[in-house]
Amino acid sequence: MTCTMQGFRLRASSVVQALQTKYGVDPKRLTAGGRGEYNPLQPNDTELGKQRNRRTQIIITPKLDEFMDLIGEAPETK
Repeated sequence: MTCTMQGFRLRASSVVQALQTKYGVDPKRLTAGGRGEYNPLQPNDTELGKQRNRRTQIIITPKLDEFMDLIGEAPETK
Protein backbone atom coordinates (compact mmCIF):
# COMPACT_ATOMS: atom_id res chain seq x y z
CA MET A 1 0.00 0.00 0.00
CA THR A 2 1.40 3.40 -0.93
CA CYS A 3 1.79 6.24 1.54
CA THR A 4 -0.83 8.11 -0.45
CA MET A 5 -3.41 5.35 0.03
CA GLN A 6 -2.57 5.13 3.71
CA GLY A 7 -3.19 8.88 3.97
CA PHE A 8 -6.56 8.57 2.24
CA ARG A 9 -7.62 5.76 4.52
CA LEU A 10 -6.50 7.58 7.66
CA ARG A 11 -8.39 10.73 6.66
CA ALA A 12 -11.52 8.76 5.82
CA SER A 13 -11.34 6.81 9.08
CA SER A 14 -10.88 10.02 11.09
CA VAL A 15 -13.96 11.60 9.56
CA VAL A 16 -16.06 8.47 10.11
CA GLN A 17 -14.88 8.22 13.71
CA ALA A 18 -15.78 11.87 14.36
CA LEU A 19 -19.26 11.39 12.89
CA GLN A 20 -19.77 8.39 15.17
CA THR A 21 -18.40 9.81 18.40
CA LYS A 22 -19.31 13.51 18.15
CA TYR A 23 -22.60 13.25 16.28
CA GLY A 24 -23.86 9.76 17.08
CA VAL A 25 -24.16 8.58 13.49
CA ASP A 26 -24.72 4.82 13.37
CA PRO A 27 -21.57 3.21 11.92
CA LYS A 28 -23.75 0.88 9.84
CA ARG A 29 -24.85 3.93 7.87
CA LEU A 30 -21.33 5.12 6.99
CA THR A 31 -19.01 4.21 4.18
CA ALA A 32 -15.68 5.97 3.75
CA GLY A 33 -13.31 5.93 0.84
CA GLY A 34 -10.37 7.81 -0.57
CA ARG A 35 -10.15 7.77 -4.34
CA GLY A 36 -7.79 10.57 -5.33
CA GLU A 37 -5.05 8.34 -6.70
CA TYR A 38 -7.46 6.27 -8.78
CA ASN A 39 -10.11 8.86 -9.64
CA PRO A 40 -8.42 12.29 -9.64
CA LEU A 41 -10.44 15.47 -10.01
CA GLN A 42 -7.44 17.38 -11.34
CA PRO A 43 -4.15 16.38 -13.00
CA ASN A 44 -1.49 15.51 -10.42
CA ASP A 45 1.25 17.45 -12.21
CA THR A 46 0.85 20.58 -10.04
CA GLU A 47 0.70 21.08 -6.28
CA LEU A 48 -2.79 22.58 -6.61
CA GLY A 49 -4.00 19.54 -8.52
CA LYS A 50 -2.56 17.22 -5.89
CA GLN A 51 -4.26 19.23 -3.12
CA ARG A 52 -7.64 19.00 -4.86
CA ASN A 53 -7.22 15.25 -5.24
CA ARG A 54 -6.62 14.78 -1.51
CA ARG A 55 -10.22 14.30 -0.60
CA THR A 56 -12.33 11.98 1.44
CA GLN A 57 -15.81 10.95 0.41
CA ILE A 58 -18.21 9.90 3.12
CA ILE A 59 -21.51 8.32 2.16
CA ILE A 60 -24.24 8.34 4.79
CA THR A 61 -27.02 6.02 3.77
CA PRO A 62 -30.53 7.18 4.60
CA LYS A 63 -32.93 5.31 6.81
CA LEU A 64 -35.15 4.19 3.96
CA ASP A 65 -38.21 3.48 6.11
CA GLU A 66 -38.13 7.03 7.51
CA PHE A 67 -37.52 8.48 4.07
CA MET A 68 -40.48 6.60 2.61
CA ASP A 69 -42.69 7.80 5.48
CA LEU A 70 -41.70 11.38 4.67
CA ILE A 71 -42.79 11.05 1.07
CA GLY A 72 -45.90 9.08 1.99
CA GLU A 73 -45.10 5.87 0.13
CA ALA A 74 -43.83 3.61 2.85
CA PRO A 75 -44.63 -0.07 2.32
CA GLU A 76 -46.92 -1.56 4.92
CA THR A 77 -45.24 -3.58 7.66
CA LYS A 78 -46.71 -6.66 9.26
